[in-house]
Amino acid sequence: SSDMTQPDLLQPQAEMQPELASPGVVNDDRAAVAAAPVIQQSVIDELYEIMEEDFFGLLQTFLEAAPPLVREIEAGVLDADCDAVIMPAHSLKSSSANVGALALSDVARQMEMAARDGDVSRLSALVELIGEQWSAAESALRRLCEHGIN
Repeated sequence: SSDMTQPDLLQPQAEMQPELASPGVVNDDRAAVAAAPVIQQSVIDELYEIMEEDFFGLLQTFLEAAPPLVREIEAGVLDADCDAVIMPAHSLKSSSANVGALALSDVARQMEMAARDGDVSRLSALVELIGEQWSAAESALRRLCEHGIN
């Protein structure tokens, strides 16, 4: 299926990380997210080639737009309101993929799916990850804005 972003050979990673042996789904999620890069350099290079200096404007727009989406997702999870999570998770999934923040995009995708399934416990398990991945992506993208591409 098209949801398979990582080949199966990356799966055994999970067994090599016993400290992640928390019960339930988060284990697999963390392994999958760990396999996705915080920032995919090829996406950055391609965007920069196409957009040149406008690229930094795109990054700034994303850096401003993402925090409210993350907060909306977190608030929806806190209220156990799956419907409130779907749209911001969907937006974050697309916008973060556009700037190469693939790990963040992947968590947002998983949260969107869980929200559509009405799976509150899965959302609760994933909400910590979205904060972690947003922080990682934000600092990487801010570095790009400050220091340029190369």
